[in-house]
Amino acid sequence: LVLTIDFKLQERIPGPLFILEIWKACFTGLIESPEGTEELKWTAFTFLKIPQVLLRLKKYPQGDKGQDFTEDVNIAFQFLLKLTPLLDKADQRCNCDCLGMLLQECNKLGLLSDSNTESLTSKRNDDREFAPRLKTAENANIQPNPGLILRAEPTVTNILKTVDADHSKSPEGLLGVLGHMLSGKSLDLLLAAAAATGKLKSFARKFIKLNEFPKHISGEGSKSASVRALLFDISFLMLCHVVQTYGSE
Repeated sequence: LVLTIDFKLQERIPGPLFILEIWKACFTGLIESPEGTEELKWTAFTFLKIPQVLLRLKKYPQGDKGQDFTEDVNIAFQFLLKLTPLLDKADQRCNCDCLGMLLQECNKLGLLSDSNTESLTSKRNDDREFAPRLKTAENANIQPNPGLILRAEPTVTNILKTVDADHSKSPEGLLGVLGHMLSGKSLDLLLAAAAATGKLKSFARKFIKLNEFPKHISGEGSKSASVRALLFDISFLMLCHVVQTYGSE
């Protein structure tokens, strides 16, 4: 994806316009994606994957360019601000300020300066004063997917580290981790975040490791046997879910 974008830029397509088309595609995907897993995939792609791709592109040789890459990103967002109906529709669908969250993520990665982030955020807030109200009685307590995805990303790293620890003496700790992952839509959020940040294969390997782990426990009592059976069953179902959602490859 990085090389494809860079190729387009080298074809003399103005950087800001090409980046704008990427954001337009992302917001359109957010609006039109069916609820459930596909919506989470689009959310992770927009708020995690694309900023990371742009960060890599920022470090990639751009040839004889007249302006800094961060300025291309800034101008692209300025163009995007003019597409108020698109942004309002995305906000209504996701029940949050999508552009505001995206600006903060880009600022965190160094794709936007603090001053440009503040300026763009202020302009969007002015426009949103006239936008339809987001929250209704039905969805006021629902946490927006973009926020959940952004919080899931560091959790993925923590879980990978936790699974690598030695649980041979107290495998019950692993059950707590897996139980947390299975609550609500946590697993789908974690998998979407892992896929968007290139950690899905590592996640799958950890599930396989968890599935293999109970086979090596010996000299156990009835309680330990129950824990082993649960670890085997849950990790197997998680691995199947990964394959069904993202493919066997």
